[in-house]
Amino acid sequence: IEVFAINIEAPIGTPKEELMKAVAPVDKTVSELDEEELKGYNFKLGIQQISPDDTRVKRGNHIGQFIVYLTPAEARSRNITEIIDGIRSRTLQLQAAKISFYQVKGGLPVGEPVSVGVRGENYEEIVNAVKDVESTLASIEGVSDITNTYNRGKDEVRIVVNPSEASAAHLS
Repeated sequence: IEVFAINIEAPIGTPKEELMKAVAPVDKTVSELDEEELKGYNFKLGIQQISPDDTRVKRGNHIGQFIVYLTPAEARSRNITEIIDGIRSRTLQLQAAKISFYQVKGGLPVGEPVSVGVRGENYEEIVNAVKDVESTLASIEGVSDITNTYNRGKDEVRIVVNPSEASAAHLS
């Protein structure tokens, strides 16, 4: 059985109800795969994790993941890449969330086909360098599902207390 993941990531702070609306077209597309191809699938809200020992696990209300189980290759007319490309072409128009695909492969080597690390002392320069690398990779024919591990997080709120006003309100 061949397996692949469809990772869904909306902006941080997206309510889970909105994420569920965003994944509905993906769910429909996967469920419409021919029974000759589809063994089964599941969807997890709030986590992206291929296996219990996956070091790239991501959590949050703004993410989800489909795990798709295909029938054995010899029982299908399309290979896994063709099936993924078919789903990708039907879900490209989705704007509410970023969609990426990950083909699970058994044995060695494990991990992404290409992994690039960017380090530096200035965070803004790192973010710009990552954008440049992603842009360069995107310009290469055959490269798809470019992702990064940057997680912006929620906006920070700083509260400055006026001591005399706080005292007048009996706050300490």
